[in-house]
Amino acid sequence: MKLLLRKIIISIAVVTMVSCSSDEDKLFRAVKTGDSDKIIDLIEDGVSVLTTNRNGLTPLDLARLNGQTEIAEILYDHVKKIMEKDIFEIIQKKFISDLTALKETERKRIASYNSYLSANEKLLNLISDDKRISDELIIEEETNHKLHQTLIKNFINKKVDIIDEIENEFNDGYAYSSKISTSDKRHIINVNIMFRLSSMN
Repeated sequence: MKLLLRKIIISIAVVTMVSCSSDEDKLFRAVKTGDSDKIIDLIEDGVSVLTTNRNGLTPLDLARLNGQTEIAEILYDHVKKIMEKDIFEIIQKKFISDLTALKETERKRIASYNSYLSANEKLLNLISDDKRISDELIIEEETNHKLHQTLIKNFINKKVDIIDEIENEFNDGYAYSSKISTSDKRHIINVNIMFRLSSMN
């Protein structure tokens, strides 16, 4: 009886493994043939876009290697959806204050840029006028330009620091992160940060 029960359990496990493998194989075949409708159907039926083949490649990796831009975009969008929900959770738990500080840096950058444009406009208006340019006007324009460059640098560097920290949290907290390329992870994190900043007052 125990032997029969064991055989039944093994048979069920083998059938389950074969059917999973079969669906995953279908996804890789659909990628190879460029069948976008089949890819979408398989994903909607629950086949993971983060499955890997014998070479450790995901369907997205394979599409990119084959130069299938449209297929890669479809797969990337699904990877992005999976990752975004977890990135949102990480940001909510640990990075709201960092984003608030980053937003303040962005406000200062915009204000300095507007001052730079105003000083530059004064200079440009003198081209058609019969007036000399004063040293003060040049200094004002240069000062605003340098301040704006410094604030751009500060903003970008602070944002990259936050991306690094979120990526580390994501890598440590979610096992599937190893199946997503570093450049994709960082791009998705960056897009989420920029979206969050745009929605902040």
